[in-house]
Amino acid sequence: MNPVSQLFHFSGVAIVGATPRNPFAVQVLDGLKSVGFAGNVACINPKAEPVGDVAGYATLAEVPFALDAAVIAVRADRVPALLAECGEHGVRGVTIVSGGFLESGAAGAELQAEVVSLAKRYGIAVCGPNCLGFVSLHDRTSSYSRSNLPQTAGSVAVISHSGGMLNEVLNYGGYRGIGFSSLISSGNEAVCTVADYVDYLVDDERTSTIGLIVEGMRSSERVRAAFDRAARARKPIVAIKLGTSALAAAATATHTGAIAGSADLFVALAEQYGVTIVEDLEELCESLLLFSQARRLIVKSALSGLAAIEVSGGGKNLICDLAARRSLDLPLLGAATAERLAPILGDLSTPSNPVDLASSWDIPSSLAQHDAILDALAADGGYDVVASRVTVLPKGAIESALAHGDIVARAAGRHPAMLFTVLGRASDAINPVWQRFCVESGVTYLQGYRRGIGALANLDAYRRFLALDRGAPAQVPTLPVLPDAGELLDEVAAKDVLRALGLPVNATRFAATVDEAVAAAETIGFPVVVKGISPYATHKSDLGLVALGLRTADEVRGAAERTLAALSALGSGGGRTGISVQRQVEPGLEVIAGAFRDALYGPVVLCALGGIFAEAFDERILRLAPVTAAEAQRAIDGSKIGQLARGYRHVPASDTAPLAELLATLSAWVAHDERVAELDANPVILRGTALDIVDARIVLRPAGG
Repeated sequence: MNPVSQLFHFSGVAIVGATPRNPFAVQVLDGLKSVGFAGNVACINPKAEPVGDVAGYATLAEVPFALDAAVIAVRADRVPALLAECGEHGVRGVTIVSGGFLESGAAGAELQAEVVSLAKRYGIAVCGPNCLGFVSLHDRTSSYSRSNLPQTAGSVAVISHSGGMLNEVLNYGGYRGIGFSSLISSGNEAVCTVADYVDYLVDDERTSTIGLIVEGMRSSERVRAAFDRAARARKPIVAIKLGTSALAAAATATHTGAIAGSADLFVALAEQYGVTIVEDLEELCESLLLFSQARRLIVKSALSGLAAIEVSGGGKNLICDLAARRSLDLPLLGAATAERLAPILGDLSTPSNPVDLASSWDIPSSLAQHDAILDALAADGGYDVVASRVTVLPKGAIESALAHGDIVARAAGRHPAMLFTVLGRASDAINPVWQRFCVESGVTYLQGYRRGIGALANLDAYRRFLALDRGAPAQVPTLPVLPDAGELLDEVAAKDVLRALGLPVNATRFAATVDEAVAAAETIGFPVVVKGISPYATHKSDLGLVALGLRTADEVRGAAERTLAALSALGSGGGRTGISVQRQVEPGLEVIAGAFRDALYGPVVLCALGGIFAEAFDERILRLAPVTAAEAQRAIDGSKIGQLARGYRHVPASDTAPLAELLATLSAWVAHDERVAELDANPVILRGTALDIVDARIVLRPAGG
């Protein structure tokens, strides 16, 4: 059973530390009342003081009814003993509101370790510590330290490391009309983590959409698995990643004790599993609202486009510009639809998408026009989302907006397979009359051009992700035999390993002497390249240790003599010294492929432009290993590598499919062989349908280390 179920489902709860003078505990009691909790509640404090109409007891043993949950709101140093007492009395779900644990230094870290140990011993699910608790509105249960909680349950769940940020989501999201199924302030996540909460919510039929406010990660592997389950269940996740700046990352460690981790790697994780990343609370709430009301579109397989309706040529252009910036397609009208719209619009406007009414919503005839346009767009077959841009004044009379809102609501009733939304022009205060209308009618209101188009673009991107074939994982290659010692493999040894994996490595031989170099060149076939091999020669070209385009044995001999002399001057020790002789590869598009192990996210593969484009285009493709060839291909197609591979000036077109296969194979290897600490294949040359790994280095961990 998911441990979150132990937290959310209870009939008897003790608030430990509750007195009339403890504001956190008082608000927990208020929260239980506001959600309509129907079970038994006890206050635990040394003097057995009641709080309001809730009876007080000195210990858990004195409580006359069964307890299956507790909220602890006392000093951190008292928490372990109280948690053990909970365990002895059969309590299996505990929220620890108290701070002073991992986020506060070494002493706090020891206390948190005790909490983890006790929770494991007694089988207790723990929310927190250092949190505001949770509320499950469908279950009418709460440990949330807040007086006013929503009365009505919806389908949006939000998990946040930050309690303060979660309160803001509750405030603003409620204002925007979001219906919440549950809210979880996860705090330090000593026991129950984001992965546990997401896993639970994926299985919760009452939740359609999940919001995340993430500071750091405790177990990226488990989070990744939970994100994968959410994607397969077609449950969208919309996330804010905090701690992306150096200053914020440092603050994260003192807030919840989490490691912020690389923002780029969180983005990579999100992209692999269709998680929508937003930048602020307004974006988060706008997307959560839209996603929750677009459930019927998310669960279906077919994907259509967006149509918009405006009354202003300038507004139409702004919608086009904002949509283009977000790669949101506005498909052209079908010929039959354009013909149908022409008499509705009259001489003032030409049928197009967005449709420009070239009039005013205040003109009475616009109601019939609006209604007819919506039906025409619904009949087109190329759209399943329609956004009508309607001005809703924050104050005063809004009869015109309400009338057009009613037109939208009736169109939704006639065409239930589609989503009809109203797009506001400005992101200012919402007229309370309009807000009530939207809640009662079910009309989705998107607030402001930029924010509304952004939410529509997020929905479109998520649906396109769902429509993708993510492909099958790469077959785990036969693991090559590696040296037992942890060491840096030189170019020749690294290429031997990559060749053993079945990867396309240009022919390369190691030579310890001049004669061996000449023999190697004659075996490989001219022209060849000679390079110096030394643990002290990282940048070979800078040291004069690379000779290109050698076409005869004499040229190889001379280059080998010069290279060995230069190596002798560098010294030796710590690794072999000699010469790499390799077939010279024809020019092409140079890229870098590699892998490394991140302390938080585990094995990662990367790809970037190399050669002359490396500094001009500061772009990296990052994916958590393993990655499928299809996933790698999509990442490449959307990058500068994909753009250049399609042909650019003097760079001939190249097939990137071999590069995607290379990344998939490397990712499968590093995901299954923990000996690989770092891998760098640079350059990898693409030309036509061919791919060659021209140089490489591998750093190994010691066997058993």
